[in-house]
Amino acid sequence: MNAFAARLRPIALTGCLVTLLVGLAASASAAEPARAADPVGDTIKEARKLNRQGDNQAAIKLLRETIEEWQVKTESDAKNADAFYQLARLQTEFSHDEDALAAVDRAIELAPKKAAYVRLRSQLLGYMDRPQDALAAMRDAVELAPKNLNFKDELANLLLDAERYEEAEKLCREVLAAEADREKTTIALVVALRHLDRAREALAPIEALCEKEPDSFQGHVMRALVLEDNGDLPKAFEAYETALKLDRQAQVVVSRLVVLSEVLRRPAECDKYRAIMRAWHDEEKIRDHYFARDEFSLGNQYSVMAYEYYELSGDQALRYWFDIADLENDTAFRISLGSYALTNEMARSTGMIKEGERLYHLDLYRGRRHETYGMFVGEPSYGQTHKLVIGVLDGTLKPWSASERAVKPGDGATIEMPNVEKAPAADKPKAEPTPEGKRISASPQAPAEAKSKDAPKTEKPDPNDD
Repeated sequence: MNAFAARLRPIALTGCLVTLLVGLAASASAAEPARAADPVGDTIKEARKLNRQGDNQAAIKLLRETIEEWQVKTESDAKNADAFYQLARLQTEFSHDEDALAAVDRAIELAPKKAAYVRLRSQLLGYMDRPQDALAAMRDAVELAPKNLNFKDELANLLLDAERYEEAEKLCREVLAAEADREKTTIALVVALRHLDRAREALAPIEALCEKEPDSFQGHVMRALVLEDNGDLPKAFEAYETALKLDRQAQVVVSRLVVLSEVLRRPAECDKYRAIMRAWHDEEKIRDHYFARDEFSLGNQYSVMAYEYYELSGDQALRYWFDIADLENDTAFRISLGSYALTNEMARSTGMIKEGERLYHLDLYRGRRHETYGMFVGEPSYGQTHKLVIGVLDGTLKPWSASERAVKPGDGATIEMPNVEKAPAADKPKAEPTPEGKRISASPQAPAEAKSKDAPKTEKPDPNDD
């Protein structure tokens, strides 16, 4: 994908804590004032439309030709600040960031009091991964245009990115005092409050926003996050479903619904949303090889995020992996369930499995240490795997084998096959047929209560929307 297409492509990610990128999508229901003629803006919109329609080459051609026209204008009139600014806008859209920065710097040199020029410079610096410079430039833009609430919203989001949450909160409240019903300002305020561990205080403004703007996708997603923070997972689930009705293609929302379905022990709904994720993966709308399946904790020591692979593929295929944070020791490790080519070949050669069957095993990886905790003929379900992981964590399930090797998850083919016949009695239960396959390991205790932490991020703004 070329740089132009990459810039236009929406960003939809999940992470441990929400971070708003520069500018949140404003509500479509809010009326906008009439704007002056903006031929460069119209060109950019047309290029984006062509890109969305899949005609990327036409979009590139349109931008390139328009850039050449404005380059001629700047060469013929070297003191035309607006010409340099318009050229910078086009080059920004074309991802020629260095050229765009040079052009906007020239525009600012010619007209240092133009806040829009300084604001574009801030956005460019952000694209160029210079966050502190971007923040400083946006402060300058706000100082030049102190009544421009959009500029203040962008400054608030840069403050959030810089983890300056108290300042962001103060600025958001200042903007809301001038205009109480601003969607993106309210969302930024709620983000700041969440990071300040004041999620209970964040509930009132986001509830009010969703009531006033029932079609606000961002509002309902943020409401779901705040409800998760406050421990009300059933209502959070409902809020995500409301958001999904507003955007049926919202992958980040479906991903959270998968996790919450598992946490709330709603298997039918979990299967429903997993099926949607799998369909998107089959249609190549999702490029990742796995998706978040569950999250849970074990006492105050372990916090766990579980992932499921869409397909068993390759010689070292994985079905599930569990990222585990050891909170008491401030370390992290991983447990995985996989089916590896070498171990299957060895199992067939010794008669452990028949032709057409697959052997799966549960492995732990902590630094250089690798431990194997169980083997199964046939694929265990997620529920069975979950119980086994709890057994590993609470110590009721003991390892069959261990090694101090430079291994990583997926390197299960490097282990030695355990001698089942010689395994200690406590570690070698009789294999029993179950609906989930024939087990070759002991069953530990039930899982602990789950607690959600994930949150989606939002896409970058239109850098030309003043």
